[in-house]
Amino acid sequence: MKTLLIDKDRYMIKTASLDKITGKWKGAVDTAIDVYKKVFGESLVSVYIGGSVACGEAIEDKSDIDTYAILNIPQEKVEEIVKTTLDAERLKLDSAFPFLTKFEMHAYSLDILGIRKQFQLRLLAVCVYGRNFDTDFPNYPLTRETFQKVRISMSGDIEKARLQLQKANPSQSEYSKYVATGARWIAKRLIRNAGTLSLWKGNLYTMNVPMMAEIFTEAYPDKKTEINVLLSWVDNPPNDANIVLNVLNTFGQWLIEEDERVFGKIE
Repeated sequence: MKTLLIDKDRYMIKTASLDKITGKWKGAVDTAIDVYKKVFGESLVSVYIGGSVACGEAIEDKSDIDTYAILNIPQEKVEEIVKTTLDAERLKLDSAFPFLTKFEMHAYSLDILGIRKQFQLRLLAVCVYGRNFDTDFPNYPLTRETFQKVRISMSGDIEKARLQLQKANPSQSEYSKYVATGARWIAKRLIRNAGTLSLWKGNLYTMNVPMMAEIFTEAYPDKKTEINVLLSWVDNPPNDANIVLNVLNTFGQWLIEEDERVFGKIE
């Protein structure tokens, strides 16, 4: 999903649709459905596809594929199956579809589909198998109140990245690759979270990283240097954990504080 426009009442208009999933991307989607069926059997309620693939905007060698399974079993059981079976199947798909940067597979019990997940599935994804929840989940207006409820925890993202980077061992052969992967991930997350600080004031919703960086810079011109550093990491991430940690401890901390100032404590 790149951009959602809004109607006269500021409700966001979904752009993801089945007919936009074509070519080799459809092959990857069909395979994901088959894997979920194989792993979860009769417990599988729905499969959703999100991101650029669902909007027909995926780019070879740059886009990943985000897939979501909804199950009618407790989340504890879902997580057990993910660890014992689904994770291994997902790794096979990374090799089977080399034109994707990563094959993402997420599984959730119906019992835990709270407002954040409902927002994501309703507006940023499309049902490709099973029950379609679009008429069950509400639509959302582009307002500060919506983002108060559905935004992802900025402090949680930063803490997750910090813990991963602190585990990095410079003596290991995969150190540089490990750090670069973490830096790229947290850069995208922080840019999108930063853009959300003022995105709700505009006339569109987007998850496009460069657009989010521009939206943030217009609202916070004094932070242009910091956001441009993160933007550069998307294509050229650093391979030194200390560089990333320093940004998390400075600009990252500022973002946490500003997020709470704008939206309040996360629910």
